[in-house]
Amino acid sequence: MRWIMASLGLLTVIVVFSLAALDQKNVVWVGDEPLCPHCRHEVTEFASVCTSCQRAFDWKINEVPCDACLSSRDARFYLHKVQANAEAFEAALQQAGIEKEQLPGFLEYAESLKEGRCGYCGGSGEWLAPGYQERTTGDGGITELYPLMRDYMNGKCPVCFGTGRCVLCDGDRMVEIGRESAKRDLLRVSKMGARIDPLRDERSAGAKFQLLDAYVRNHRGRGEVRKVASFDQISERHIERALARRRFIEEIILTLP
Repeated sequence: MRWIMASLGLLTVIVVFSLAALDQKNVVWVGDEPLCPHCRHEVTEFASVCTSCQRAFDWKINEVPCDACLSSRDARFYLHKVQANAEAFEAALQQAGIEKEQLPGFLEYAESLKEGRCGYCGGSGEWLAPGYQERTTGDGGITELYPLMRDYMNGKCPVCFGTGRCVLCDGDRMVEIGRESAKRDLLRVSKMGARIDPLRDERSAGAKFQLLDAYVRNHRGRGEVRKVASFDQISERHIERALARRRFIEEIILTLP
């Protein structure tokens, strides 16, 4: 009996020490930079051993605040200014060049300001005021792919694809960074997309759009979404539409009394 108890005790000690050895310190994040938890040397993405001190650690996904959509505090502040100065806001939009048929879309956008919403559609999920602020000349300008994208979306927002949520944080205001599958898929999509000339024919354009659509839908809420290329705007990122419209609305609201 004593022999059995002693064996069980020894086995317990072995298991405890084995688990302790497997339970390494987690990688340390400073912003979007991963550091070794032992020596604070910068480490390679998704690594588990530091090349500087040669000690092991556990890779851990990090979350950072989203900078592509409004916080709850900013949303409340902007909404209050719009509601308190409705006529001045409408006049400011017209002075900024918003045409009469586009005005309802921007008014709807401002009246529904909330945290975590798509910066392009304001949470409606719809393609509001199509054509406004879409560049048409120079590097980065819209190509003949623009009308194709309008057809593909069928009235839905070209950034969030109809969800109404910010694609960078998926609406919860936190962006996940350090997930290997998101980086791996981004590299795959970028490589495949580089082989497709969307201007060759409509079938090629559709194939390239499907790559973009699938990636954003599968990885919304992850930092790599920021790096996805635009479908129809040369030298732009997919998320730039949302950022540009959000900045435009904010600048207008900040001019109000």
